Amino acid sequence: MKKRYLLYFFSLFLSLAGCKDDEITRIEPTGDFNVHFDFPQGEITAPTKLILVNRSRFSEKFLWKFPNGKTLSKQGLSEGATSEKVVPDTLVYAIPGNYKVTLVAWQGGRVDSITREINVVKMKPRIVVPENILVLGEFEFKGLAFKFPDKNLTFSWDFGEPGLTSTLQNPKVIFKTEGIHTVKLTINDGEETLVTTVQVNVKGELAKILYFTDVVTNKIYKYALTTNEATRKVEPLSITTGVNPFGLSVYNGRLYVNEPGNIIKFPSGALPETVAWQNGDGQIYSVDLEGKDKVVLTQNTGLFTGAGTGYQIDPFNHAIDQAGMMYFVIRNNGIRTVSTTAKQVQYPGAFITPAPADNGGTSVSTWVDGAIRIVKNEIWMSKASSAGKAIFVYRKDKTFSKKIDINSAVKSFVVDTVGNKIYFTSNFGTKGLFKCNLDGTNVQLIDDLANFSNQGGANEQTFVTGMALDIRPGDANGGYLYIGFRHNDTIKENVAPANPNASTVNAAEKDKSGIYRYELNGSNAKTFLIKGYAPYGLAIDNTLR
Repeated sequence: MKKRYLLYFFSLFLSLAGCKDDEITRIEPTGDFNVHFDFPQGEITAPTKLILVNRSRFSEKFLWKFPNGKTLSKQGLSEGATSEKVVPDTLVYAIPGNYKVTLVAWQGGRVDSITREINVVKMKPRIVVPENILVLGEFEFKGLAFKFPDKNLTFSWDFGEPGLTSTLQNPKVIFKTEGIHTVKLTINDGEETLVTTVQVNVKGELAKILYFTDVVTNKIYKYALTTNEATRKVEPLSITTGVNPFGLSVYNGRLYVNEPGNIIKFPSGALPETVAWQNGDGQIYSVDLEGKDKVVLTQNTGLFTGAGTGYQIDPFNHAIDQAGMMYFVIRNNGIRTVSTTAKQVQYPGAFITPAPADNGGTSVSTWVDGAIRIVKNEIWMSKASSAGKAIFVYRKDKTFSKKIDINSAVKSFVVDTVGNKIYFTSNFGTKGLFKCNLDGTNVQLIDDLANFSNQGGANEQTFVTGMALDIRPGDANGGYLYIGFRHNDTIKENVAPANPNASTVNAAEKDKSGIYRYELNGSNAKTFLIKGYAPYGLAIDNTLR
């Protein structure tokens, strides 16, 4: 084995020793000699950087010539007009013009060359448009154009709205109207005037949406609470409601509606149980935010057989908690629940029925239910009309929490947990809109709501069924309270008590009704946010859309 290794190394030594230094040389290029190079095709605009591609074949030496051009390398920009590299450094042409580039190549004693012309044109003016342009938002546009070294550029912008112009290169603008705008940029580069235009879509402002039902048209409408009130408009949804769409809320991208049906008060006098319209006809349903895809959660189809049956347990108002559970009140039989994901489920029975112990030992069974809200994960329900007073608070496990003794009939209410106030309406005794502390103290009249509809009669007046809070911490007013106002000339009590549709609508007087807006800081008098509608339910979608 050792002898084999020795023989191997000895023979390798002899072979190396036999090589001479001048015999270790590069292989001479042989084959078809050809000189050629390429550069980027298409329009080349100044200022530009070009990379040349050497496509020569079987060459041993090169010389590049590019008069009037500069080269860019790691060391920076150079004035050199020639290069002997196989591939020269990046060429830089600062101004428009026709430039010649020559490549000379050698093979042995042969030499050949090629000259190509590069046409560099002036860059066309261009507008850089910001993304997602919204009305009333500030957005920066940029103007790009070629600049001659010894000349100044001037810019003149027209953004397609009266007075919205600029002479800056990169102006920041605020559009006041939404829709398609033609933006025009005029540039003078010292040699000529150039114009470019672009169309941009200015999207509507992202805003909270106020939804409301209307007794005149039996429709649901939406109204975007945009910063610019001039851009606001009332838009109808696809859904047609019943005659009394009292309850309205927004949850998880859908609208939820409570309709108590035709009868919204206890008929006067005893009526035979065979009167068909005393049977239950109320329902709870949801639609998408355009008023489509109606889904009935549950409906009351029970026959009237006496107290606590038929029309007397139709759904009036509701509230939805974060988990998607709806809690709703009827006339005077307490709280019931149904999931917002339900579809045509059996009409639910009682969930919470206020006990005499909750009211200091006095029964509230004859007290008419008012409104219901979810406040800090507790259920608040009010009592109203001739006997009802106060707000009763219950936990989700059905246990009694407390009674807020406001000493007033509370037909509807909302709770401002930021300003620590309860805003409520009273439909009996001293009627109107009030506010008080969260414990019911310091009750103050805000508005007597004169000429409100007398629907429901003296003891059971329907009164305000829709209230909504628009809390705006950054606003100087702190936000707004909205009230659905139905004027007595628009809709009033029907004098025939046996008529199940116990109200008369006069569409000719609709402009006396609408939605009142109150500033929460009370600095200014109420105003009509919207006129020409007679709202029952109100709801705000706090998701900006």
